[in-house]
Amino acid sequence: MPRSSYDWEPGKEFPIIQQHSVAKHEILRAYLCAYIRTLVSNPNREEFRLVLVDGFAGGGVYRDVGTKEEVLGSPFIMLEAAREAEANINVDRRKPVRLNIDYYFIEIKRAAAACLRSALMERGYGARLDRDIFVFETSFEKKVDELAKTGISDALRGRSFDDIKKSERDWRLFIQACLYRELVEQCKAKYYTLFFIRSSGGHGDYWLIHFSQMARARDVMTEIHWEHNNHFIHYGGAGLEMFDALGYVPEKDDERSGQSALFCFDVARARSIHQLGEQIAPLIYADPDGMTFAELFSTTCNLSPASADIYKSAIGELRGHREIEVVSAATGKPTDGRICEQDRIRVPDQRNLFDSRKSRRR
Repeated sequence: MPRSSYDWEPGKEFPIIQQHSVAKHEILRAYLCAYIRTLVSNPNREEFRLVLVDGFAGGGVYRDVGTKEEVLGSPFIMLEAAREAEANINVDRRKPVRLNIDYYFIEIKRAAAACLRSALMERGYGARLDRDIFVFETSFEKKVDELAKTGISDALRGRSFDDIKKSERDWRLFIQACLYRELVEQCKAKYYTLFFIRSSGGHGDYWLIHFSQMARARDVMTEIHWEHNNHFIHYGGAGLEMFDALGYVPEKDDERSGQSALFCFDVARARSIHQLGEQIAPLIYADPDGMTFAELFSTTCNLSPASADIYKSAIGELRGHREIEVVSAATGKPTDGRICEQDRIRVPDQRNLFDSRKSRRR
């Protein structure tokens, strides 16, 4: 998934990859493993079909900016993640499941596409070329039948990127707020999330935007955000207030530097739990019948950087203060146990007043 600055030529050294791009690949690997594992949860399933498309595949191999060792690119990340997911899924299954995945690697540059084919053959994938692994030397726009046209100029309210960067103090937030709405509208996604990967070396910034039609898929990506987050950028609130973005800074990567890094994850998580508690409670009090956890999460998750696990922690704190109660879907009775998807969150019969909660926090 490289940018045009990467050049592959037969017989020459592979291009250098920066650490923020390595982080992007690690997120891709983690997401694919978690996503496949989530979809193949039925123990009786024997086969799982999936199509993976890399619209900007590149030449497949890079050199690390520091060590100069070879680093595999996104096509190999996809192949390895699927193999890893299949092995992990089948460890404890009585009936193994087979992943039937087709891979479409699209690359517009002839030299890069040739390098990718060569790299695939050298690494044992040659027999699968044009069977379940396909390399297309063309542009993503030409290969995909229907590509959403976002109309970037209109989305940015007729302003150029340079003008916005010069005049807007929080120009990243401004651009992000404009573009995300247009992208969501064009692709008709029900759920989405943003991940902001920052490069502190002047090599460009990335917005990793994930779209899905299922709340569970959205939550898988959000969990990956938190797992790989080593710097939290606060735009707006930490609860149900967009925009919030999570950011990755290469120099703060513990594994990269070998030193203890300034890590803001714990602060961000605690802040998210606190803010969610403040905002979830009024939603529950507004409906005498309450709502299931699945309903609460699916109707509000797009407004928050929080994962389902963080939602449950916030609800757990409210339950501990007896400001809400959780009714088990299995027993129909209030429970202090683990919160499940169909458990109902409601106002308790003996409820504390909101004013007392506010006064307690002053």
